[in-house]
Amino acid sequence: MAAENNLPNEGQNKVDLATQVANVAAQVCVAVRSGDQGRCVELEAKLALARERLAERGAPPGLIPFIDVVRGLLQGQDVSGRVHDLPMSYRAVCEQIVDDLGTEKQEEELTVRKVMDEISQNVILAMKRGTFDHRRRMADTLLTMEVESRKRPDLTALIDFLAAARILLKGGDPSPIEAQLIGPFRERWDQILDALRE
Repeated sequence: MAAENNLPNEGQNKVDLATQVANVAAQVCVAVRSGDQGRCVELEAKLALARERLAERGAPPGLIPFIDVVRGLLQGQDVSGRVHDLPMSYRAVCEQIVDDLGTEKQEEELTVRKVMDEISQNVILAMKRGTFDHRRRMADTLLTMEVESRKRPDLTALIDFLAAARILLKGGDPSPIEAQLIGPFRERWDQILDALRE
């Protein structure tokens, strides 16, 4: 009879645990997607404290390694190797988080590339065929984009690209900012300069 009375409580505990794990997963996704480092640090600290308490009281199997993996995600670590060591239910949750974040990152990279394509074409056209007024309006548009992009710390490289293009359109010397351009932003900048030399 006592075993029967424990079943509802045990079942409820499993539901509560699953709900808490799903809640943590959702919070991690929101924090990482926001790009807000302070938010990620704050959530990571809360999870570190929860981990400590769980370790003292005895946590369900797999919960502490799960917390370690999601803390790694919040710190920007590559956790793919650690995910495979988790028990199946926790592994599925972590794989979903990683997939969701990876898909969003790919979509964001495509969006940034589209923005760079558009800017490159417009800068080349404005410099080659545009009037002074056209170049000035294009530079003002780029300045607005720069200001908007400053709200996102992950777009620093794009901000530099926008600033260099804006300075070029205004007839200034973009070389100080140009020196900061890296990766695809540098490649695209070089393509703009090559096109203007033709």
